[in-house]
Amino acid sequence: MSGKRQPLQNPSRWHGVSSTPWRQRGHTADMTQCTAPREGHRTASGTAACPVHGGRSRAYYPRYSEPTPPPRTSGGSSSGSGSRSGGGSSVSYTAAERRTLAPIRREAERQAQAHPERRDLFLCHAWPDRMGAAKELHDALEANGVTVWLIEKDVPLGTSLLGQIDKGLRMSRIGIVLVTPALYKSIIAEGIAQKELAALLATDRVIPVAHGTTFDELRDVSPLLGARSGLETGESPMGEVAAKIAEAVLLKEPAQPRIDHSATSTLACMAELGMHLYLGSRG
Repeated sequence: MSGKRQPLQNPSRWHGVSSTPWRQRGHTADMTQCTAPREGHRTASGTAACPVHGGRSRAYYPRYSEPTPPPRTSGGSSSGSGSRSGGGSSVSYTAAERRTLAPIRREAERQAQAHPERRDLFLCHAWPDRMGAAKELHDALEANGVTVWLIEKDVPLGTSLLGQIDKGLRMSRIGIVLVTPALYKSIIAEGIAQKELAALLATDRVIPVAHGTTFDELRDVSPLLGARSGLETGESPMGEVAAKIAEAVLLKEPAQPRIDHSATSTLACMAELGMHLYLGSRG
């Protein structure tokens, strides 16, 4: 084999740079003036200051746009409350609400890791509330991106009601109990809602939401449920209550990897400069 250096057969393999000579591609600038090897093009101002690539670097390298995070739904604020830190949320919380939701958040995270197939919430309510407060809370939760198990939509016709409820309880991470005057009647009558409540009370995964009543009244009917801290629509509207619950049970998506565009631009400029010098030495 001859000791003479063989010319590069396919220069286009170099970072996708065309093998067409510089002057034939319509470029009149002298690549020896490119500042990439000395100073790099790590910033937009650095690229713009380059006498060769200033103002035209976008013609050579693709632009990568950062993914736009989904908008977070948040409710209004209530007086005397503090805003939750982090996440850019504008939902405001009282100190009691923060204490209520902090353990729910931890349990939701644990449940999500152990049981990713489960729904976020099981909504327990009295039958008379199905077209009123229960539907309002359900719709507000789903508008915030929460998956909710609800007896009206998740029990197929011809199936065992108690069997489906048992499955719904098992396949949900957190339980919401909509506490209303109608629920009190169901508890006293030992109806379906009472059975759902009994199962939820056996766990540490329940949030009572008082609507049209108070926790003092709840403790007179169900001391066990009344002993749990929860939320009240008398202090915040239903939409805001749903937003607070959603922030507690929904997990943040992992951050997307960032692309160093300046480094990519600098390497490509250096490759183009090397190709120019190589072709010039052959000319």
